[in-house]
Formats: sequence, structure tokens, C-alpha cells
Amino acid sequence: KLQFLYFIGEQKGGGGKRQMDSDGLPSRQDSAISCSAGEAAVMHSECPICLEDLCDMDHAPVCVLVGGNGRRSCRHFYHQKCAEELQSMAGDANCPLCRVSFTAAVELPDPFKDLDRWFSIVDLSGEGSLTKVELVDVVSATLAVDQGRIPDLVEKHWHSWDVNGSNTIGPEELGNLLPFLKKYLPVRKRANPPFLPEDPSAWFDYWDEDNDGSLSAGEVTRAVAKTLGAKFEKACELVEGLWCLFDFSGSNSVTRAEFSAKRGLSEMLCAALAQDDRLKPRVHRALRESLPDIGSELQLEPVEHEQPALPAVQAPSAANEEVDIRLGDRVQSLYTGDQGVVTAISGDNITVDFPEIRNWLGTRNELFVLSTTVGIQVDSSVRIARDVSMPRYGWGLIQRGSIGKVLGIQGYRVRVSFPEQPSWHGVLGELELVMTVSCPVCGVLNDLIQPECFACRMPF
Repeated sequence: KLQFLYFIGEQKGGGGKRQMDSDGLPSRQDSAISCSAGEAAVMHSECPICLEDLCDMDHAPVCVLVGGNGRRSCRHFYHQKCAEELQSMAGDANCPLCRVSFTAAVELPDPFKDLDRWFSIVDLSGEGSLTKVELVDVVSATLAVDQGRIPDLVEKHWHSWDVNGSNTIGPEELGNLLPFLKKYLPVRKRANPPFLPEDPSAWFDYWDEDNDGSLSAGEVTRAVAKTLGAKFEKACELVEGLWCLFDFSGSNSVTRAEFSAKRGLSEMLCAALAQDDRLKPRVHRALRESLPDIGSELQLEPVEHEQPALPAVQAPSAANEEVDIRLGDRVQSLYTGDQGVVTAISGDNITVDFPEIRNWLGTRNELFVLSTTVGIQVDSSVRIARDVSMPRYGWGLIQRGSIGKVLGIQGYRVRVSFPEQPSWHGVLGELELVMTVSCPVCGVLNDLIQPECFACRMPF
């Protein structure tokens, strides 16, 4: 298929090869086309080499490129198989998009099975946190969810996930956030593109994703690759070599008129498709017939995850001053009224993370204890305290009133198994102990004083 188009290009003087400058490097126009096409693949969460969906784990595992220091060398994601093939073809391999060198391709584990290792690999800055842009990149590349909705959803809910206002999120927040995204952003794929020879106008509209009435270099390259089944590099070479034949006006885009013109892009691609013996009868039949447009797109509205508000507990009294302060306790400043979490204790010096001030250092007599961690240990039955409206690392999938078992405690952080989410990350002071009874019908843990099961409403 590609050989036939190269033959057309050579016959018309377009060359079928990359245009080189005097230094033997791709010309400025060629480099711009490659960059535009590669960024289009990134925008659609596709592997820039094979142009297949990254999150299609049946196709291949996803990987990142790492340098000699063992850290990611750039922000791009690839299929493991494609990256290894790229590396095997050149000793000093470079990212096809940003040209940064790399020494190895590291496969990403399943974040729902090994979150800590997954996070350590995708952490581009190495600072133990992800920015908003990094979160969108990694979720789009590694989760089988509706990628088109991710940026808007992240922008809308970022303030509730970034609870400390640092403009970044850590692994604890991600541990609760990823199950939420996977549940409320199911996969919605665009309909397959129309078959070009059967409806060229619909094919043009399908790939004109910004609806500006023309196809950019990136849009043309993706369209050519998807239509002809070519890989990114081959598609780039093809578009670069024949671009002057597609873009009659020199506007750096292909208009609908240029696309439909005699010996234009549409005619060239139809000729290439006709070289495939399996498609030749369909191509020839389509050139004699006119079929209606059968393409359509699915729509999905994002679902918000809200928790019902409960009455807050009364303000702490002076009696609280006698309560010993422990690691993980939720405390309130006597002077500002701000509430935070105790993260370190050294004698009478207490370190607290407040929403607006991280690592605040003060003394015991400056704080009230709102909730204490006394008695909470591994295997304790706990739930989110009634006066907690937003846990530090988010709700995840758990519901208000749900009861879980403590799996592990590290400092002031805790991991709990809830019925809705087997591994929820939070802070000790956000939890309260519960005397429980197991429902004889569904087996869910319930507060001993409740008259019916929290899950199935079976009366006790």
C-alpha cells in the first residue's frame, strides 16, 4: 500500500523520501509534521509508534522510557513491545517525539495491584507527587476510561483532590482517586471512521476533529496511518514526502477542496487502498455507488461523586486540653480555629499539617484534640468520623457510614479495607472506632447500635 503511494510521489516529483537539509537532517517542514502528528497521537492517548490505544492492555502493556539514572527521561508513554523494537533498531535510542535519549523501557504495573511501584515509575519529577498535567497524562495513558472527559473532570474536581492546596497530589490521594475515575468514566470510543471510498466527505469530517474545515499535518498523518494500517514513522515519511501534493495552496493544511480535488489526498488514498486484494472489490464498488453516512459519536456526561453532609460535632471544650495528643490526631488551633492532622511529636513540640500551612510547629497548649487515635490498631473496625466532610486523600469509592477493617498503620497514615474499596488510604484522625456486628444476610459489618444493615437494610 505504501509502496504504491511512494510510486505516485516519485512520478509527480514529490520524492517518496524525507526531504533533508544541508546537514543531512530532516527539513524544518518535515520535523514540524512529525511533531504535529506525534502530539496528535499523545492527545488521543495512542502509542506514537503503532497508533493503537495505549490503555488497550490486550494489545500490549504500557511503558515509560528511562535514562541512565533510572528515572523517566520524558513525559511520553508507549507500548512495551513498540519501545523495545525501537530500542533494538538503534543502540542510542531516542524518544520519537521529543528526541530525548533513553536506555530502557520500563513496563508499568497494574496500579490497582501495586500502586507504590506504579507511582514511583510514573513520577516524572521524582518529587513524590504529580501535577495536574502529569495526572491527566498518566490517567489517559494507563486507564481504560473515556480520555476525552479526563481533562475537564480533573479541572472541575482538582480542588477537592488537592486537599492541602499544594497543586500536586501524592500516592495516597491517587489510591482513592483511581478507583473513582475507573468507575465513573467508563470507556466510550468513537465510532469507526467511514470507509473512505464509500463516503469521502464523511471521512474528511471524521478526521477534522477541530471542525475548522481543513486537516492539519497531525490530523492527516493519523488519518493516513489509521486508513492504511501504517505505523507512525511510516505515516510521517509518507505525509512528509507527499505534503506538497496534498497542500496545493501552501497553507500547511489540506482544505476540503484540496482533499477532493483530482489527484488530491482522497484520490491517492483510494488508489492505495485498491492495492489491497481484500479491499479492491469494495473500493471499486464504492467508486460506482454512493452510500449514506453511518458514523456517529457517543456522548457521556461526567458523574459527580458526592457525600451527604452530616451535622458537625460541637466545638471542643476546655476538657480537651487534658487529652494526650497522639500521632494522627485531628486537632484544632486555639487561635485560628483551623483544623489539621498531627504528623510529628517531639516532647511538647507538635507538628501539624493544616490545609493552608504544611508542617506547622507549635506546642500542646495551643491545640484542641478533635478526635483521637486511641485504640485504633490493625484489624480494628472503623469508619470515617461524622464531622469529616472531606478526608485528606479523598473519599474514593466509599460511602458515608461504611465500616471497614484497618489493614496497616504507618505513622499517621492508615490503610483500610472497606466493602466498596479494598485498599483505601487516609489519616488516623479521620477515623472512629466502631463496635460491630456482621449482617447474617450479606456479611457486611454494621454498627452494633444500628437497627438495620447498612448495605441490605435487613433488620437486626
